[in-house]
Amino acid sequence: METENWRENVYRKPTEVDDYYHSREWEQLRSQARKRAKYKCERCGRGGKITVHHIVPRELGGSDILENLISLCTHCHDYVHANIGHLVSRDLIIESILDDIEIIKKSDLENEEEDEFARYHKPWHAWVYGGVRNPNMNR
Repeated sequence: METENWRENVYRKPTEVDDYYHSREWEQLRSQARKRAKYKCERCGRGGKITVHHIVPRELGGSDILENLISLCTHCHDYVHANIGHLVSRDLIIESILDDIEIIKKSDLENEEEDEFARYHKPWHAWVYGGVRNPNMNR
């Protein structure tokens, strides 16, 4: 699969070849994978819209079995497809979240001199959109 056109390959409109993805068998397998992951992304832990990804792509001989599937959020699914040649196992996919964390840490260091408004809103934004407890709430 060409890496330059990965987004078009992943998000293209279904064709007759994709009939399997509309079958009851695929729906059951996909449901099992999401349930196993407790309906969260297995890479970053986010909930919401979760896709099921073949660890070894079908085009490369990957099979439609639960052990070859991983539940991912859209962001992580895009990341895995952009790095498909390097992320060839469940463990490598899950551990690759450390790459994102390093990028975020570098970004935070570069923006160390934030104004008071941003300092307050950063934890608020994480609380609202990241599902963490509001740091300003007393319990």
